Amino acid sequence: MKIPKMLDDYLEETEQDEETMSPEELYEEASWVLSQYNVGEYYNDQYTKKDVAALHAFMTRICRKIVR
Repeated sequence: MKIPKMLDDYLEETEQDEETMSPEELYEEASWVLSQYNVGEYYNDQYTKKDVAALHAFMTRICRKIVR
C-alpha cells in the first residue's frame, strides 16, 4: 500500500519503518499526523489540500483492512 507523503515524511522523521508496522499502527500514526496538521502543529505551510486528501484516503483504505 502506498504511504501518503505526509505520513511518509513523519515516519521518516521518527525513524519508523512502515514495512514492519501493522495496519493498526499505521492508522494510529496517520490519525496523529492529521490531528496535528488540523491544529496547526504539523507543517501546515508545507502540505497542500491534495496531500491532506491523500492522507484521508489512506486512512479509509487502511481502516477497511483493519475491519476485515
